[in-house]
Amino acid sequence: MAIFWTEKIKLTQYIIQTTKNLSSKQLDFSVESRGESVRSFLQGMVAGDFFLRVSLPISVGISSILPIARQSEEDIEKDLVRFRDQFGSPALPIGLKEIITQSAEELFFEDCNPELKPLFLRWKRILAKLEKTIQGLNKKDSLKYRYFSVIGIVSLPVAINYFEMQNLTWLRNGIMKITENPNFPSQ
Repeated sequence: MAIFWTEKIKLTQYIIQTTKNLSSKQLDFSVESRGESVRSFLQGMVAGDFFLRVSLPISVGISSILPIARQSEEDIEKDLVRFRDQFGSPALPIGLKEIITQSAEELFFEDCNPELKPLFLRWKRILAKLEKTIQGLNKKDSLKYRYFSVIGIVSLPVAINYFEMQNLTWLRNGIMKITENPNFPSQ
């Protein structure tokens, strides 16, 4: 589970670094009639992680009282394969390897657009609280607990991976597509 969490944190730092210096005009630029912008995708990512922060303790509480057998590492691997087969697994950004951030408390965004600072601070607080919840689960317990959601009842690593892949998809198919548009405003 720690591997998935660290990967999620690194992706978050990558997203912050990719967007932190965008101007107001760039943040609000939209290429489609739906009005999706870099700002709306960032807000969606923060909202998704907030949902995970709120729903994970509830799911852990529910699964702790249900007679659910502990999963083996093999069961979790099967769960991950099923999830990736169902939803795909886009490649992580190349620059992710250079990011040394390992925990939510280490997320940094100095010198960012002042408009983004409150959003990034909120995101950092949400992830820090979520990280404490995850760290509070010992390995033995994490094999018992499940996450209940619209994607089904899944292991905790799959839940973390799901929210990471959602943010990655919004980065690739949302933010990056917008910034690569020839009409995207220049600094």
